[in-house]
Amino acid sequence: MACKWDKDPSRTRRQRLGFLRSGLDRLALKQVGDPRKYVMTVGILGVLRAALAGLLLGKRGLADVERMTEEMEEAACALLRIRGRLPDTTLRDVLTRVDPNDVRRVLHKQVRDAKRRKQFVYDLPVRAWAMDGKATATKVFGDAANPHNVAQRQGGHAVVRTVTTCEVSTTVQPCIDAYPVPADANEMSTYQDALRALIAAYGHDGADVVMYDAGACGRDNADFTIAEKLDYIFCLTGHQPTMMGEALRVLGDERLGKPMAEAVDVVNGKVLTRKLWLTGRLEGMHEWDHLRTVIRVDVDLLDKTTGEIKHGTHWYVSSLAPERMTAAQWMDLLRRRWGVEDSCHWTFDVAFKEDDHPWITEPVGMLVVMMLRRIAYNLLAFYRNHTLRAEGKRAMPWRVLMESLEHAVHKVTRALIENLRPRRPLREPRLTPARASGI
Repeated sequence: MACKWDKDPSRTRRQRLGFLRSGLDRLALKQVGDPRKYVMTVGILGVLRAALAGLLLGKRGLADVERMTEEMEEAACALLRIRGRLPDTTLRDVLTRVDPNDVRRVLHKQVRDAKRRKQFVYDLPVRAWAMDGKATATKVFGDAANPHNVAQRQGGHAVVRTVTTCEVSTTVQPCIDAYPVPADANEMSTYQDALRALIAAYGHDGADVVMYDAGACGRDNADFTIAEKLDYIFCLTGHQPTMMGEALRVLGDERLGKPMAEAVDVVNGKVLTRKLWLTGRLEGMHEWDHLRTVIRVDVDLLDKTTGEIKHGTHWYVSSLAPERMTAAQWMDLLRRRWGVEDSCHWTFDVAFKEDDHPWITEPVGMLVVMMLRRIAYNLLAFYRNHTLRAEGKRAMPWRVLMESLEHAVHKVTRALIENLRPRRPLREPRLTPARASGI
């Protein structure tokens, strides 16, 4: 059955298949080392391509990927460069031993290549990275199963935590990094290492401003950000009582006048109203020499069905000068800060079912699959928001897009593949001792 979002199913099918082939071929998967000393059947490229294909087609686990590769017709295998049935035990054996940093470098290369191909469309005066932590529960394992120190024990289980970074000043809002939080650290102490890794991957000119919630709001982190030639926007809460007191003194309820900017959105049948005030009167307060702006955003959420109104107030501190943007642009940027949760984390949890179906529960294997999932998310995000030009198709739900890709793969034929654009040859590593991997 053709997808209801497609006006020309045959043309759309060719487009979907071309996306799958070119998207997987562009990834720098060759730089991932094979952890096995001797490769008897499927090389590391075949394992990674099968896992990514499973993620793109919405599969829920390794058993589903095995079934997918077993049921694929010859034409589909040729399209995706998969050699046929790939046992879930082979997938698990390889993915639990791959170095997660190798897969992170594939993610970084994917983002840099997308920028080079002009797939990043900036529509704000500043380029912004929004960072936020994410934790996924797993089992407790000994040090032998956790060689990269990525799982933290919490009672009878453990969590694998990462600091996700989303490029929020573009229309696509891709995930550009997922930095593993060490087991003996937290978000506050990991902020500088995560930011240092971003700069190493994308350079000092990769962004203008870094955004984080109150978990990283501290003078040391602010000083570090400025030293790295970046500006910051941090959420301000009662954990910084002195600064909060000063912010309330200047932008308290009794001192508020007409909002400097106001925006109204309808979200899931609820009316969301935002009002913004900002000031530069607290510049350089309390030894924060680089502080320039304090912002207050009031949020009212009206449920049209019940008439209930929920009110909230968010505070921010920034090293950006107030005049760097208009009040409306400040409002837009602060709204997009939530893109790291709404675009990235929400999609990982709801569309990909990361928390419910992590695929692998061993810490290292879970982290590797998380990295692959972010690569798959970027492929889908660039395709949906850049390749699909029609506004209606850009609103296509994630699950519908995954189902349409699966439908296209089931209908692929040799003749259809031959009508696609020619591609560069892709060579698997020799089926001999794996490249240097430390194993």
